Amino acid sequence: MERVDPVTLKPLTESNAFSLHYRNEDNDRAAEVTGRLAKLFLSYNQKSREQAAQGAAKFLSQLPG
Repeated sequence: MERVDPVTLKPLTESNAFSLHYRNEDNDRAAEVTGRLAKLFLSYNQKSREQAAQGAAKFLSQLPG
């Protein structure tokens, strides 16, 4: 996995974009694996955002006023 510019696809050192390549001669298997990878990525991303939101909410609730 490498970080790439989403427009030019050139590798970047500071980016949150990435590309992932998977090949399989069995189209059904390729679709299954691709779908599973996407689901795992989205699930991880959602959990990460929820944790960040919880941290922000905790911080804001501790502010005076």
